[in-house]
Amino acid sequence: MHVDLRSVKLADPHTLVTVMRAFVYAKPSADDPGMVPSIGWGLWDSPYPTYARGVMSRAQLKVSGSLANKYEGVPPVWLTMMKSEDFWGQFVPYQNSSHFCCTDEDVEAGDCGAKRQLRLPRDIRSRVLSAPVALSATRQLVTDAAFPLSHTGVYYLLLANCMDRGDKVRDGDQLRGDVYIEGTHGFLSGVDVPKLHLYFSMTMLWSVLVVWWMVAIHSYQEHLHFIHNFLSLLLSVVLFEQLVSYITYSWENDSSQGAGVIIKFVQVAATGIKNTFVGTLLLLLCLGVYSVLTKPLVPHLKIKVWLLATTFFTTDLLRNTLNKFHTELNLGVTTLVLASLPLTICAAGGAVWGWSNLHTSLYETRKQMNLVKETMLSKLRRILVVGAGFFITCLAAQTCAYLNDPENVWKYEWLYTDGAPGILFYFTVACIAIIIRPSLNKEEL
Repeated sequence: MHVDLRSVKLADPHTLVTVMRAFVYAKPSADDPGMVPSIGWGLWDSPYPTYARGVMSRAQLKVSGSLANKYEGVPPVWLTMMKSEDFWGQFVPYQNSSHFCCTDEDVEAGDCGAKRQLRLPRDIRSRVLSAPVALSATRQLVTDAAFPLSHTGVYYLLLANCMDRGDKVRDGDQLRGDVYIEGTHGFLSGVDVPKLHLYFSMTMLWSVLVVWWMVAIHSYQEHLHFIHNFLSLLLSVVLFEQLVSYITYSWENDSSQGAGVIIKFVQVAATGIKNTFVGTLLLLLCLGVYSVLTKPLVPHLKIKVWLLATTFFTTDLLRNTLNKFHTELNLGVTTLVLASLPLTICAAGGAVWGWSNLHTSLYETRKQMNLVKETMLSKLRRILVVGAGFFITCLAAQTCAYLNDPENVWKYEWLYTDGAPGILFYFTVACIAIIIRPSLNKEEL
């Protein structure tokens, strides 16, 4: 991430300015596991650093010759980087509006190393990164600093002006330099970074499934029925959802302004469309009406459809589960396939046994559906009302709790875009399976 210091206005003496807040994901480089993301500041016209995981740092405040001479050797302007919990928990309570900067009394008491430095609590001094900004009447570069960051979290970049109160910075005086922070992810929270690997892997996995399904459709096109077209459309929607999610997270990872409204809307819409298709398919399967939607004389094709459906449900559930946790695993395609395979085999075996016992003729199934339709719709309405109430309540509670808390804002964003819809979807499907399926079994379908 890059910040141009020329856009930062230096405030009056004995004031502190928050330049930026960034989430830094302190994960070692794959090429050099011993190195970690770094933070530094450099002059705007200096070349970007070429060495990995570190930043050559220079900054300068161009001032009048008298100020430059006065503060020669004792720079009063400081760039400081500290974690959010240190900033709010230690630094802010320790300060007051008139005592940001070190005085002679602070030096004598051992609270500061030198006059005109930023006054810091002793507990956090070893964790705070500070570098002086050179004051000069020329364009000479005299400040050089680079720091490693070893802990993931939200960091504040602060600019402290500890000049004497009578000294004023003229309008023509300019702060020059740049801040480069490696390991930041724009507006993407550190807990969301592994989702980049997850959605990329899921995109690859679903691309394979879509290609395999299209080949199967071409091979068995004389046996196709409505359910196969439905599954084809469903697979395409899921592939689109995974791809859009990967693009969204990549955009937020690389951008300092976050993903645009349109791409976020497309991501949410794609997830909603996918859940609608999945819900419809799963509802049909829970009702035991699979035989209505496919011809009964192709058992090997039925097994392939069951395998595809259970693979989908298993991998989608796995994705939803992994999506909720902070993990540094690079979830590749192999990992996902191996993790999904045992669950898929078990689910496929259960599906084959269950749907074989529920198999009946087209006429009997339609007759039974007419008998239970009204009861089903009534119970389904109740389930959806309860589920919708649960979703709205959780969303409202989480939004109120975390709306003004930058470190936890991802929690209600997760709830809105992924968490609550997923919980509601699986809760509804489970209730339908429990309530409706025994009704069909009683009639010996």
